[in-house]
Amino acid sequence: MTISALFFFLALAFFLLAGGVKDENVDRAGGWAGMIAAGLAFWLASLEIINDVVGGKRSCPFGSSRCIALEVVCFLAQ
Repeated sequence: MTISALFFFLALAFFLLAGGVKDENVDRAGGWAGMIAAGLAFWLASLEIINDVVGGKRSCPFGSSRCIALEVVCFLAQ
């Protein structure tokens, strides 16, 4: 689920930035969509590193339908 959201916001950012050539508000919305995509990419990368360091087992769930709050609690518990 998280990687799907990442690619959704990445595509949304590209389309909004391309359409924002004539409208500053659309360009600004594209920037915010890009910031969300960057945050999701950082989140996925950090979970990959944490799961690799812990020993290969999935200590922090990602890509499932669980809420992000549970992932944050799992991350802070490490």
